[in-house]
Amino acid sequence: MGLPRRYFFMALAHLLWFGVVAVFFSHDRMRAVMLRGQKVLNKAIGSVLAGLGISLAFAPSH
Repeated sequence: MGLPRRYFFMALAHLLWFGVVAVFFSHDRMRAVMLRGQKVLNKAIGSVLAGLGISLAFAPSH
């Protein structure tokens, strides 16, 4: 029977994505840019996650 093709596509897509990210951030200049903006990015992501948590806390349960 075998696995559906979509599993192989997703595995390949993940391999390519993480490979590109690894190569991108292995360059000193790109890494420095990312580290400079990391505090702002962390605060933005934290705010979004806190908002999602609050919305879940007040969501009606079924």
